[in-house]
Amino acid sequence: IFFFFFKQKTAYEILSGLVGSEMCIRDRYDLSYLSGEIVELFPANMKIMHMIFKGKMFVSNRDFVAVQYYALDQKDGSITSSVSSITDPRVPPTDDPVRGQIYIGGFIFKPISSEVTEVTYITKMSLCGSVPGWIQNSAVSNQGKNV
Repeated sequence: IFFFFFKQKTAYEILSGLVGSEMCIRDRYDLSYLSGEIVELFPANMKIMHMIFKGKMFVSNRDFVAVQYYALDQKDGSITSSVSSITDPRVPPTDDPVRGQIYIGGFIFKPISSEVTEVTYITKMSLCGSVPGWIQNSAVSNQGKNV
């Protein structure tokens, strides 16, 4: 798998990019990403984040406030990263961007060899507001390609 389009990475290297520094450089590889910030970083493999994404065509920008958790499977070296929207008074919703909802989402990074990692992406989300289904489907499917 290519991560940040530079070179192949292990599951741990991919996860390291998703936790912490990823918020600062995501716009380099995700064309729909406008900005983001870590609202709170917890020592137990968890963070609260606020992300803003560009709208498409006539659809307004969307933002998400979510908690992300990740865990390492000691047996096979797989890493699971899960995300779900939360309400946080430090990041109240506004009219622009429109607040979206991530019901569940995440990645599973499974090492196949020392240089190859299998990536599985799942998500159930809503962009909220009035959004044609084909735009929502396009936005959701493209997120899985941004690893």
